[in-house]
Amino acid sequence: MLRILLAAVVALPLAAGASPALAKNGWHAKQSHASQSRSSTADIYYAHHRLRVETEGEETVMIIDLPTGDLTLVNNAKKLAAQASLQDLVKMREDMKAQMKAAMANMPEERRKMAEKLLKEQEEANKKPLEVKKTDKTDKVAGIACTYVAWTGAEGSGESCLADKMAVDMSAFRADAKTLAKRLSETGAGSSAATSVELLQLADHGFPVKSVRRISMGPASFETTATLVSMEAMDLAKDKFEAPADYKKTTLQEFMQSTSGPGR
Repeated sequence: MLRILLAAVVALPLAAGASPALAKNGWHAKQSHASQSRSSTADIYYAHHRLRVETEGEETVMIIDLPTGDLTLVNNAKKLAAQASLQDLVKMREDMKAQMKAAMANMPEERRKMAEKLLKEQEEANKKPLEVKKTDKTDKVAGIACTYVAWTGAEGSGESCLADKMAVDMSAFRADAKTLAKRLSETGAGSSAATSVELLQLADHGFPVKSVRRISMGPASFETTATLVSMEAMDLAKDKFEAPADYKKTTLQEFMQSTSGPGR
């Protein structure tokens, strides 16, 4: 969960040939998501230097302030909201890691050695940059021409079809994402922060209109596919990227405890 909350890094390329008629203050992208267990759609909005992600079937909305990395979570069903800085998220990750190490001391020796090995491998992987290899495979997704790359990161591997030309002007988002990349590096958030949102993950290489991700967790493995359905320039009000004033404000830990469960 924490790695998902930290998910944002690097920049998308400047959109070539964007039409002046599409000069709005932001944009809206719709993605379809598919895995072995479920299918859903996600609406992603960008404006006012912030990114908002709404996923079908989930009550919680995620808002990221790109220049700072600050996170806002909003649950409309329960009228709850929580905010956390990037430093808060990094501290949560380190606290969870310390708790895991403490719990390992009480494990049977064989299980402890396996857990220590997995944790060490994850820590080493987090230090490595995302590895991207270009391929000759091309495709067209939602009417957009793209070229596939294969990638390997701290949490898994996959293939993404990247477009270098979009009808929507991405220049403001590009600048914000570059600032965020610097913040992630300065705070020690690690390269793994990139690996949960394909829209941001491969930004230096192009816009991912389709991505297949494979994640391994011990003996288990999972595969998910994210595909761009549509994208349009859009004028968006600033309050769409803020928690409603009348919602109860909680800590991130309290929010997660209150909203945990299926569909939350």
